[in-house]
Amino acid sequence: MAKIPQIDLDASDDAVAEELLTAYSEVGFAAISNHGVDAGLLEGAFAASRQFHALPERAKSAISLNEFHRGYIPLGASTEIASEYDHEVAPNASESFMMLGNETEGFLAGPNQWPVVEGFRAVVEAYHDELVELSRRLIGCFALALGDESGQMESMFDRPTTWLRLLRYPAQRASEFGLGPHRDYGAITLLAQREVSGLDVLGPDGSWIEVDADPDVLVLNTGEVMHRWSNGQLLRTPHRVINRSGTERYSIPFFFDPNMHSTIEPLTSSLRGDNPAAFEPFSFESFLREELSAGYEAHGTEQ
Repeated sequence: MAKIPQIDLDASDDAVAEELLTAYSEVGFAAISNHGVDAGLLEGAFAASRQFHALPERAKSAISLNEFHRGYIPLGASTEIASEYDHEVAPNASESFMMLGNETEGFLAGPNQWPVVEGFRAVVEAYHDELVELSRRLIGCFALALGDESGQMESMFDRPTTWLRLLRYPAQRASEFGLGPHRDYGAITLLAQREVSGLDVLGPDGSWIEVDADPDVLVLNTGEVMHRWSNGQLLRTPHRVINRSGTERYSIPFFFDPNMHSTIEPLTSSLRGDNPAAFEPFSFESFLREELSAGYEAHGTEQ
């Protein structure tokens, strides 16, 4: 497989749902075209990211990642948990700024930390809010794909848990991971890229697919939560970042997850007589605590 599938959102929700079911049952990633996000807002978000990462280290460190998972994550401060695809646990060769949406509840409820950069907050918040609206449509389409006519899935996005991350990858050696091989642990992720590729997705045949850095699409993938809701039908595909370009790389992932207090278990519509529940229910809040404590220095001492 040379490329991930492409899904055109300039279609009816029913048509999009059908394509989502195929793409995320077989690959777990797709390039989303005609997504409707304002091009100027996208460019503004990337400009804000460049402004932030150009600040002196002391200015970025002044808003270091706090207990609410908001702020600056320096090079080497995060680590992907080792998997069958990479048994070494090495810090990620990337740095980032992290904000969360104001509706996020539970142990991550708290204020964002903002750098002293003119116009930064307004642009980043506007981009976040536009991605929330796009994600709500996509969640509705996934609900259609899974036959969830009761609204069970969509109800868990009342006051969703949302994250926006401005990532910078310096030039790397071929053996060095910007982000090590991992699976996302939430519901859906929307990734914006510009100019420099580096994202690899594990294909169905076990080989890595290099994803083009196409500025006209957003890359969408499903995580552990969607995998559980679908009773294993929708994939949480391993992926990684290796910046082979010889120059720095910027990307902006947005994570759209259910309310912190949700209980995650297979949807009723995903269960049939010949397909009983494959997963036990779990608390999304407890699950997040474990994941963040394992992957980030700032959460390493959290209880």
